[in-house]
Amino acid sequence: MKKMLTAVLLFVLAVSVSGILFAGDDTAKEDCEKAKAEAEACKKECEKAREKAEACKGDCEKEKEKAEACKKECEEAKEKAEACCGDKKEASLKIIKMEAFPYAAVEMTGSYELHGEAFGTLYNQAGMQGLDMSAKPMGIYYNDPSNTPMDELKWDIGFKVAEGTEIKDPLKLKTSPAQKAAVDVYEGPMDEKMNAKFEEMYTEIARQGYQPSGAMMIWYVSMPMPGADGSADGKLKIVVPVTKVEAK
Repeated sequence: MKKMLTAVLLFVLAVSVSGILFAGDDTAKEDCEKAKAEAEACKKECEKAREKAEACKGDCEKEKEKAEACKKECEEAKEKAEACCGDKKEASLKIIKMEAFPYAAVEMTGSYELHGEAFGTLYNQAGMQGLDMSAKPMGIYYNDPSNTPMDELKWDIGFKVAEGTEIKDPLKLKTSPAQKAAVDVYEGPMDEKMNAKFEEMYTEIARQGYQPSGAMMIWYVSMPMPGADGSADGKLKIVVPVTKVEAK
């Protein structure tokens, strides 16, 4: 009886332990399935996030392209506005009435490359004659170099003097008459840009209904100074005598 009871107890214990073990296996399996499901869900979320990131990247590229296109349109609009307003901006050239004034001058004939010699003569002689040299130097150019032989060019280098100033040779005492004149300022290199400024002035003079009527005068506000590259920069006040064009 005891043996039978013991056998029964052992059987029950074995069944119980087996049930526990099987139950443990089921729980582990369920946990594994859950973990697997969570991993799949996580994978899907990652895929979605990746897709969103790619979509966002695409949107960013599109927005970048739009921004570039907008920038280009703005630049084009700015250029059009500047081109449009450029014709309407106030010209720097002014028409003024000049009073007559006396000046001391060195008379020159020949190439404009003789400017250094002319300035040297002017200031050496002015110093020897005790003249007031505080006025800005100027040049008066009587010919158009585009249609006058170089060795026939007539021009003066001088500066204003007070009324009654006594001038001795080789300097000459001259008088600039009272007259209307177109006045503009140029600052930069003494090269083709300066020539372009002259052309611009003559175009503007005609646009305002005037025509040149005398020799061009140039005041050297700052003397041209040669640079390392051989160019010379300076600031000039350009004066062109003019008369009004009569309407036909």
